[in-house]
Amino acid sequence: MSTGDRRVDAGLPALLVVGAGGRLGRILTAEALGRGHHVRAVVHRVDPLPRHPRLEVVHGDVHAPRTLEDHVADADAVLVALGSAHARRPDVSGTGARVICRLMSENGPTRLVTVTGSGARLPGEHVGPSHAVKRDQMRHGAPDLLADGDAHLAVLAGCEVEWTTVRVPFMTLGGDAGGTALTHEAPPPAATVPYRAAAATMLDLVVAGAWLRRAPFLAAWPPPSHDSLSRGLRPA
Repeated sequence: MSTGDRRVDAGLPALLVVGAGGRLGRILTAEALGRGHHVRAVVHRVDPLPRHPRLEVVHGDVHAPRTLEDHVADADAVLVALGSAHARRPDVSGTGARVICRLMSENGPTRLVTVTGSGARLPGEHVGPSHAVKRDQMRHGAPDLLADGDAHLAVLAGCEVEWTTVRVPFMTLGGDAGGTALTHEAPPPAATVPYRAAAATMLDLVVAGAWLRRAPFLAAWPPPSHDSLSRGLRPA
């Protein structure tokens, strides 16, 4: 991604998408290209992405940081769509946050948007009833996944770049990008959001620069008792 060709429109950041081969990563990459971004997509093993003139696919691994160094340095913003739910190693999310944070701190850029599960907790964060139920469910059913999400947020809490982590409930293929919003409140334990909504929100955050150094939840909006607002970046 050379400095001469990485932007197609003035003001559009060139993006590095880490974890682009996963389900969320593929949708995130497609959404970014649809908005006009130049995307360098990092895949781990197999490249499932269709060809596009503004897409460059590279292979990388957060457990081998040197494979990512040059790609991070050449981006305007980094989006991380890694998850350990189906990964061969249970520490992908935490390791990814640590490696990307270090590389960005050393080489730029400054804007980082990541994703983790809605059960994850920031260090010292107060947990409300819905969040406590979700964590208890995960502690019994997916303890490694919960530990990796907590590790992801613990790393970012001490990261000096302008990061935002979107905490998502279970994601579904159905549905569009509407009907969700970022909020301080954890969604109900059985809540779901579409992958497309998560991808659109992550890209919105890159441009808006909202929720800096925070980890809001993505939830259905309006909630059941409201009927006047639609998806967007709710006030931080």
